[in-house]
Amino acid sequence: MLIELNPRIGGIRGSTNANAHLGGLATQPEILSDALRGRPAQRSPEPGYAPVHSRALTLFNFRDAPLPDFRDVLAGYSTIRSIDQAGRVGSTRGVPPRSLSDLVAIVICSSHDPHELEGQSEEILERDLAGW
Repeated sequence: MLIELNPRIGGIRGSTNANAHLGGLATQPEILSDALRGRPAQRSPEPGYAPVHSRALTLFNFRDAPLPDFRDVLAGYSTIRSIDQAGRVGSTRGVPPRSLSDLVAIVICSSHDPHELEGQSEEILERDLAGW
């Protein structure tokens, strides 16, 4: 079992745990805690929990336009739960992104409606490809 405890860039800045939490699943620190205490790692959702679909979108600013403040340009999307902007507002790259280390933002989205989540996710990713 691999358990990552720090929100470093290779771990996509903690988005795995954020997705697990939104989905009603145990996070990596909770799994580790259970394992160290000899408890089963599988947890049941809280009573009354309604399933939620969640995903992390990695944005790269493919067109190398000046980087916007994503809190402003993505404000109209109802599925967005958090935005972790790694790139400085107004900065440009000059070379195409080559790895996960070149990401400019991680956007955590979730919804009870999988079609709404899929539609808004696709639209955000298309905007990232087209340029902000």
